[in-house]
Amino acid sequence: MISRVALVGIALYVVIRRHNIHCKPDFGQMRLDMGAILPIAVPAVLTNLATPIGGSYVLKTMASFGDSAVAGAAILGRITPVAFALIFALSGAIGPIIGQNAGADRYDRVRSTLLNALLINFVYILFVWLVLYLAGDMIISAFSATGDAAYLIDFTLPGW
Repeated sequence: MISRVALVGIALYVVIRRHNIHCKPDFGQMRLDMGAILPIAVPAVLTNLATPIGGSYVLKTMASFGDSAVAGAAILGRITPVAFALIFALSGAIGPIIGQNAGADRYDRVRSTLLNALLINFVYILFVWLVLYLAGDMIISAFSATGDAAYLIDFTLPGW
């Protein structure tokens, strides 16, 4: 909380002192602006809430199977974003490329970008599958997983 307050303080200092931008808030204009902002902001906020809410539900469900199952789910929850980081980065990176080329009416480039992204996804997922398949036992031992945690990791990672 202290860092957020400090950030607001620094931002206000820069806006007011450095750029000499200060005025009283116009709540009527804010209300008008909210009509344009909310249709974009609400889905964006809900999208960002989906992952933690889904993760909480999974861990709550796993809790009924005991601490070891929760540990296994937590380990898998840490492996997934690391293993698929390139996929997550790619999905954010191609948007501007597609938008710029669509804006320039270069739909051949849009198609090429989408096809190349699909190819990268396919090859990368095959690579990650192979790495996880080969490293399953190492992952279990690296986290000292036993019991249900080891079973869950072994079941979830490829190689069955």
